[in-house]
Amino acid sequence: MKVKMIGLAVLGVAAALFILQNVAAVTVQFLLWSITLSRSLLIMLVLAAGFIIGWFARGAGLFHRQKTQPDGGAQ
Repeated sequence: MKVKMIGLAVLGVAAALFILQNVAAVTVQFLLWSITLSRSLLIMLVLAAGFIIGWFARGAGLFHRQKTQPDGGAQ
């Protein structure tokens, strides 16, 4: 339990340092939209979008694999 707390504290400090070092405002333009936000927030949003896309892609792959196996996907 103590190791988890130390790990979470180190991760929290690293995240805080990352946010503090990337406060510059950037403007993202896509087609007709334009939005200005901090660089750290943009990186976090892109990371979260990547996780979500990966989660759905993996789920679709597992569903496809179960559907194509003759025994119903049991291993």
